[in-house]
Amino acid sequence: MSKVVCYRAKYLLYPLALLVIGCSPTENHHLTMCQDVTKNVLAQQSIAWGKHNESKDEATLRIDLSFASPNGEAMQATCTFSADETTDQDIPGDVTYDGSPTTLAINGKEVDQKTLIQSTFKATKKVFRETAQETVKQSKEFAEKTSEKAREVTENMSEKARKAALDAATHVQQKLEH
Repeated sequence: MSKVVCYRAKYLLYPLALLVIGCSPTENHHLTMCQDVTKNVLAQQSIAWGKHNESKDEATLRIDLSFASPNGEAMQATCTFSADETTDQDIPGDVTYDGSPTTLAINGKEVDQKTLIQSTFKATKKVFRETAQETVKQSKEFAEKTSEKAREVTENMSEKARKAALDAATHVQQKLEH
């Protein structure tokens, strides 16, 4: 694959992945992306993940995964994520990394860029789909809570209006009687 295509893919996929994975602050997004891309490369959705190690410096984040294939074979995967070009190099320790792996090696054999890009795209689509589903779910829950609260407020206001009208009528009647 040409460097131009890889360059374009990097700058199209990585920002999308960063945008999407920014939605859930409790997850280790790089680990999840590495696992998803590894599953896609191997065309296996049933992988038993073992331990993982992370190491990082100013230029790269490296994630080493141990896992067992569906047939029980012990395997290793290594994803590297490049430092995000927007990282401020003047602030020590203030490094962010691209959302998608720059390289992936499985059992020491590096995956070619075309396969890596296709697998990353598939993983990114999965994240988008899951994010959209979660957004719909949360939107429905919010709409239900809002509707319920609106009913409560309406009932409360109706009761207050009824009481105010009754008080006003009573007051008028008392004035007319005196």
